[in-house]
Order: sequence, then C-alpha cells, then structure tokens
Amino acid sequence: MLVFISGGVKCGKSMFAQHISRFLAERDNGGLVYGATMMPMDDEDRKRISRHVEDRSGWGFRTIEEGLSLAKLADQLFGGETVLFDSLTAYVQNNMFFEGDYHPEFDASSFKEDLQYLCGKCANLVVVSDYIFSDAIVYEDLTERYRMLLGKVQCECASAAQLVAECSYSNIKIWKNDNRLDIGRIKEMFYSVNSYLTYGDI
Repeated sequence: MLVFISGGVKCGKSMFAQHISRFLAERDNGGLVYGATMMPMDDEDRKRISRHVEDRSGWGFRTIEEGLSLAKLADQLFGGETVLFDSLTAYVQNNMFFEGDYHPEFDASSFKEDLQYLCGKCANLVVVSDYIFSDAIVYEDLTERYRMLLGKVQCECASAAQLVAECSYSNIKIWKNDNRLDIGRIKEMFYSVNSYLTYGDI
C-alpha cells in the first residue's frame, strides 16, 4: 500500500505518518523502516533531525539514511516492511543540487520508475512531502524549477497512492482513500496522543 502525506512545515505530517506506519506494520505483522533523506546544511536542519529522532524513539523503526536513491533504499530492505520515507522534499532537493551542482537530468519520470521499484520491495510505503506552492512570490529560475519538479513528483506519488492526506496545523484532510485503510481509527489515535501539541512543537 502506498500512502502520500503532504502539508506545510511543522504541521504534524511526520508524526501523523508515524502513526499510519505503525498501524500498517502491526496490521501486516511486519517491520518498520524509516527512510531518512535530509542532508543537514545548518543548525536548523540538525535540530529538526534531532527532534524527529526523538519523536520516533521507541517506535521500533530501523533507520536507513539514503537521501539520493529510492532503489538503494529498496535494496536494503529485508522484505515485508512498512517504510516511512521522509521526505520527498529533501529527496528532490538532494538530487537536483547534489554537492552544490545543478543536475537537470533528474526528472519525474525517473522518480516514477524508482517509486515503483521501492513499492515492490516493501509491504507498505508512506511518503511525506512539504507543500510549498501557496505563495504568490515569483522566485529565481532554479527555485522555480525545483518547485515545478517537486510538484510533478508529488503528482506522480499521489496518482499512484491508495491514500492521499494533507496536514494543516495538525488538521487531517483526506483527499483520496480506496477504503483499504480505516483512517478514522488512525486519526483518533493521532489526536488522542498529540492533542496537546501546538504549532511550534510539531
């Protein structure tokens, strides 16, 4: 099963993804894998990574750090796991601007092939991505190319997914669900655990 979760920064999407991932892993009696993609550039990135590591402590995730290749992530799986891939935003950035150079050869079609390969290697895949398209600012050329490619990759992921959800300040909106997943039960679990959180905590 493929789940796609989008939302703004600090809107609870990673925590919601953890709840869905654990639910799927327990349902299917499989392991949990966290596909970590962020390559930290500054103290803010390192703090975010530390917070996410702390948030998933005790959840049973085996962490695989792979920010450039879905295929390499897939090849490190044992089989039957539920994979939480966080995040698509960082993955596209890493591939477009690896080691500070622009790589125009990375495109949505290559992502689609790699996504299909990863899906075939695991029981469930939960993909998290940032929504960065709502402002009216026109950015410089490379930034606009990045936003365009991220949008195309997100569309590929959402199109293939059985469940598409959006997090907005911890409010969960379901845009697509083929009813294979009891999302109401997962939302209840999420809100019961995280009702105390504020915007700055998540």
